[in-house]
Amino acid sequence: SDLEVQRTGCGALWCLAVNDENKITIATLGGIEDVLKALRTHPSDLEVQRTGCGALWCLAVNDENKITIATLGGIEDVLK
Repeated sequence: SDLEVQRTGCGALWCLAVNDENKITIATLGGIEDVLKALRTHPSDLEVQRTGCGALWCLAVNDENKITIATLGGIEDVLK
């Protein structure tokens, strides 16, 4: 959970999630869970929070991902 890796990883997922097929692939491979873990592990790091929320924003364009994010507590995480 190295901080710089989390920053870069969330940023990469944010960029990749712009593509509709990637949204599905990221979710299938556990990317939503990974982003939420990064947000929870580094709540005071602005860059992790910014890139993590950005990744969730792009991923949430997909209706199934919206449900997954909500089910995993992502709405609460974003509102913290």
